[in-house]
Amino acid sequence: MPIASVSDSSIKRSSFFCPSPNVYAHSGVKWIGYEPLCSPYWPHSLLWKIVKSFPEPLFDAVRFQSCMDVRRRGKAKESRKKDEL
Repeated sequence: MPIASVSDSSIKRSSFFCPSPNVYAHSGVKWIGYEPLCSPYWPHSLLWKIVKSFPEPLFDAVRFQSCMDVRRRGKAKESRKKDEL
């Protein structure tokens, strides 16, 4: 399960935790046929192991807040674009 890759609309450049689509695809293809659910890009696997060590409600709250922050920034950007017109 991908956490993030550069093909996500809000991510412009690849980094350690956000691979390029080619790097992620290469990692994913290596896992075909091994497990029904996997995290083939090893930094994502590391993050997933850390996340699973916390109580699920805590992770849900943090992830929800992160998604709300992304939404807030997207709406602010959209508003700025409207003001420029």
